[in-house]
Parts: sequence; structure tokens; C-alpha cells
Amino acid sequence: MQLNLDMNSTEMRAWAKTKKASYTWSTLYDDQVWKSPGQSGDTEQEHCVTWLEAQDGARTAKSVYNHLNCAALALWIAEAAGVNGSAVEEAYHAAELSFSDKGSASSAAAAVRRVIPWTMVVEASQSNQ
Repeated sequence: MQLNLDMNSTEMRAWAKTKKASYTWSTLYDDQVWKSPGQSGDTEQEHCVTWLEAQDGARTAKSVYNHLNCAALALWIAEAAGVNGSAVEEAYHAAELSFSDKGSASSAAAAVRRVIPWTMVVEASQSNQ
């Protein structure tokens, strides 16, 4: 299963269930920078699936991604989609710097999305199938 530009959050949840529980950069962010104290699940995959379940298919996957307030989750989605490792590393460092400067989880997640926009996530998913 691959991501596509017009999928909804229910379809994205089905995609997330097929991915690994953890990946390098999202785990490193959780361990070294900041882990949400209210995170649902023990892994970013569980966090993603639970959060998408709460969206009940009412939002597009693009909207969900663009409104994430968790850099680790945005990194996990990028890694799960197969975004180029150097781009994910760049996004990690951008999020780390943003969180360090502002102390804001939402600004760190926005830093990830500036490096890895939704279109890049979808393209990576489609080319890695």
C-alpha cells in the first residue's frame, strides 16, 4: 500500500499499520530531544494509528500531516514512506534546532514539514513500492 495525495485519514491509518513500529530518526528524536508526555502508544506507529483513528476519516491525510504538532511523528511518517535518509536527517536537525530555540513541539513539527512537505512523503511512498 502506498500513500496518495487525496487519501483520507482512515486510508492513511491502514497504511501506517503496515509499517515498522520504529525508525532511526523518529526514535532518536523521542530519545534525545522531546517525547510527548501525552503520546498514545509505546511506539510512533501506535501513536500514528491511534491518532489517525481519532480523525475518523473526516480529514485528508495531507491535512493531518500538515497539522501535526509532534516532530517525532512527522519524522516517523517520512521514514515509513521511504523519504531519502539525508532529507530525514536534515529534517531531524531542523526540528532539534527549532525545539532548542523555541521550546515548542509545534514549531519543531513545522520545521520537519518545511524540509519534508506532504508531496515529498507521497512521492517517496509511491517510488518505494
